Amino acid sequence: GDALRRGVIRLGDQIKDIWFRDITSRIPPVSPASYIVYTDGSKYYAKNGDSGMIEYSDVDASNVIQYAIDKMPLPGGTIFIKRGTYVLSKAIVINKFVNLVGEGVRATVLKLADNANSSMIDYAIPCSIADSVSQLMYIAHMMLDGNKANQTSGTQAIRTVVPGYCNVRDFMIYDVWIDSYKGDGIYLVSHNYLVLHVAIEHNDGWGIRLDSTGGFIIGSWIWLNSEGGIYHLFSSSSVNPNIIMANMIAGGKAGIRIEGTASGLYRVHIISDNYIAGTDANTDTIYINNTLYTFIYNNYINAVSNRYGIYEDIGANETFVFGNYTSLSRTSPYYVIQGSTSKFWSLMRYRTVDSGVATITAGQTRVTVSLSRFIKAPNKVLITPLGQPPGKLWVENITSTSFDIVTDTA
Repeated sequence: GDALRRGVIRLGDQIKDIWFRDITSRIPPVSPASYIVYTDGSKYYAKNGDSGMIEYSDVDASNVIQYAIDKMPLPGGTIFIKRGTYVLSKAIVINKFVNLVGEGVRATVLKLADNANSSMIDYAIPCSIADSVSQLMYIAHMMLDGNKANQTSGTQAIRTVVPGYCNVRDFMIYDVWIDSYKGDGIYLVSHNYLVLHVAIEHNDGWGIRLDSTGGFIIGSWIWLNSEGGIYHLFSSSSVNPNIIMANMIAGGKAGIRIEGTASGLYRVHIISDNYIAGTDANTDTIYINNTLYTFIYNNYINAVSNRYGIYEDIGANETFVFGNYTSLSRTSPYYVIQGSTSKFWSLMRYRTVDSGVATITAGQTRVTVSLSRFIKAPNKVLITPLGQPPGKLWVENITSTSFDIVTDTA
């Protein structure tokens, strides 16, 4: 058991090293780009990166970016979108292996037009070419503004597959800000994803929604999405390790929800080094069911507003929980339904010692002292009078949230 725990921690440390020192350095430079898209404030232009010729212009940015994608020869290339705001009347459809790169999250902004009611970036790669080339695509250095106040419907801002086409894999979203979309922020299907240094905020669904994916790493800021942070629903077995690490996940109903349609389908999930919180008393900060080999460690699980900190439902087996700090939840910090199996090492970190000063008001015989972040009633409460008490002093009504200091003389 201890060897397994040490091995998982080592794996997590190695993954973090890869993120910050290796993966992000592998994003190729934007130059040379197959096409350069830019704006003069009223129109948008597509310039051929090889010839330097302006090939197309339009008042609708989605038409210009789509032109560059469609004209790009197979297997694909890079489109560099220069700083400016690009208003999209419809989704950009990625139909070959294309990288979209901006000049920064506050510089290049793709904004959904009023009443567009669509996704923003759709991956629709024909199956005839999907398996012929190593895909290795990415979106980097830009903002996606969903303009949800002026939409009546939505699906996902970024969808990695649309019906009738093949799933995208070997795909990275890096240094991207997805804000105010009327639906989920990102929808991922298939396997081999990296979502790193991404801010996903104020969307009307989940921050990231995964469907039967495997082999993904998520390390981002996922904040104020109405349903919650990360939702993973799977219907087929996966043996690839899936890592949710170094995230700030808060402001939605739930934090992380992982569930399958049959017992033991989903294998090897690592949830580590996150701050996770939710806002709904009927949901749980972390919920897992029908999982196998799930490691939950080194997290701050802020469950004050949720039902449970961690809820392990039926079919969740071989769950390893250690080294977390879990605040008090409305019901209990941890719940394991009968039939699941868990292993705990140093299950939760709680405040175990506290001190302070309390004053009995003149003319009264008792004062109630409130406690915070205690998992159970203290074993002992020691009181020391500051000065000479008028009579005897003792402690009553000790619970996990308060106790009374009492005197027999007012």
